[in-house]
Amino acid sequence: MTQTTSIALAALRGRRSRRKGSFATPTGILSIVVTVLLVLLAIFAPVLWQEASLEQDVSNIFAPPSTEHWVGTDELGRDILLRGLVATRLSLVLAALSLCIAVALGVTLGLVVGLARGRWSSFGGGVVDAWLGFPAILLALVIVAIVGPGPSGAFLAIGIAFSPYFARMTMTLTTSVSERDYVAAARLAGVPRRRIFTRYIAPNIGDSLATAIFAGFGECLVAVAALSFLGLGTRSPETDWGQLLTEGVKNIYTAPAAAAFPAVLIALAGIAMALLGDVVARALNPRRS
Repeated sequence: MTQTTSIALAALRGRRSRRKGSFATPTGILSIVVTVLLVLLAIFAPVLWQEASLEQDVSNIFAPPSTEHWVGTDELGRDILLRGLVATRLSLVLAALSLCIAVALGVTLGLVVGLARGRWSSFGGGVVDAWLGFPAILLALVIVAIVGPGPSGAFLAIGIAFSPYFARMTMTLTTSVSERDYVAAARLAGVPRRRIFTRYIAPNIGDSLATAIFAGFGECLVAVAALSFLGLGTRSPETDWGQLLTEGVKNIYTAPAAAAFPAVLIALAGIAMALLGDVVARALNPRRS
């Protein structure tokens, strides 16, 4: 085995160990555990506790937290804990669908504009900047007013409203990498554009996009919950965390846990995904500080 081969293998092993190390940190372990628990709840909670979460006990209205009802009951005597756990599926699904739309539209537009040249690049950048000029939640409200309220309208509106953020980030990253010397040298050497993208551009923007995507999940989750809170997203009999928060706020002085519990779930899911995004970014780019 030559010395060059030995050095290459040692570097590869070091890169792999750093990637494993990024997941083995307390932050990495915590974010993965919380994310896995949320996914398991989304899968199994409606199957296990759907009927129990709908059971009404008018003799036990606004019961405080106890061993029987860990988070108390609502205005109909329903168990708040079970309702929150069952609502995990719809909350995460709507946030994921919103994120998929935002990433698909935003990253595609950002790549097209970032790889374009001349007038097309300027025109595309202007479109993205104008799009970013509208606050996301206001744009989402306008879109919901057009397509109609409900879960489908909510995730579609949030996806479209958040897509310019991914477009701007992708465009900036792509333009920055495209202007580097080795990319210019590859163009002069006649390397095909597709090869330049897959070999030089995509690997250098992947870690930053991963961080933005995971963090964007938390933002989409909050935005979908906000639409449901305003009565424009999920509505009874369907339930997500935003809908539960709306019901809880109405009785916040009588049963504060009814509002606090869904708020904690929203915050926990958002923080976990943001931390997981940072861990994934470090794994994709071990040199990331």
